[in-house]
Amino acid sequence: MERPRRIDKLMSQTDIAATLLGQLGLPHDDFPFSRDVMADTYTYPFAFNTFNNGFNLRDSTGCTVFDNVAGRALYGADSLREEKGKAILQTLYDDLSGR
Repeated sequence: MERPRRIDKLMSQTDIAATLLGQLGLPHDDFPFSRDVMADTYTYPFAFNTFNNGFNLRDSTGCTVFDNVAGRALYGADSLREEKGKAILQTLYDDLSGR
């Protein structure tokens, strides 16, 4: 049996489901936006959250807070993080509109 340990990885709260299920050896297909942070497939650690008309993306390069209404970063302007954040947000909106 493994001992308790601290996992120091950048992740979002949505990743908790896949991580816990992965540790139990159970599938997590019902959680498409959750990633198992203990798996070998967890190769791009990042945290993402949304707020009314914007998002926050944090990865190893820094943190960007983007305002969709203003069309610009309010904090940590970075074109690559901004594009990744926009792509994730669009994917979330597409998923939501399909439900």
